[in-house]
Amino acid sequence: MPLNVTSRSIRITDHATARFLERCRYLHIKGDAAELRYLLSTARREGRPKNRTSRLHFLKREIFRGKTLYLVADGWRFVVSGRMLITVERVKPHENDMGKEGRSCRRTKDRAKKLSGDL
Repeated sequence: MPLNVTSRSIRITDHATARFLERCRYLHIKGDAAELRYLLSTARREGRPKNRTSRLHFLKREIFRGKTLYLVADGWRFVVSGRMLITVERVKPHENDMGKEGRSCRRTKDRAKKLSGDL
């Protein structure tokens, strides 16, 4: 049964909206703020992750953010802390990688150049 989540009960942060739109563009999926609110309203509570890496990542997030609720709907994971949606991810980790155009990849590339002395 879906949780009764509305835009009034959970505040959607700018960061969460930006990540949703960014991942939609990367995956060539149509998405907007209304779609984000709809998916959040149909989301269900996610069970505990099965692999060790995911469990450690979830634990680290709880340490920094406090009690964290994970909801899933249609391949999306919604991370809720308190009454705020803090980020939106794809459930499949490889779909979160933004490729060479993504910020995290660019940062890693710059760091690698700095370590090698090219920067």
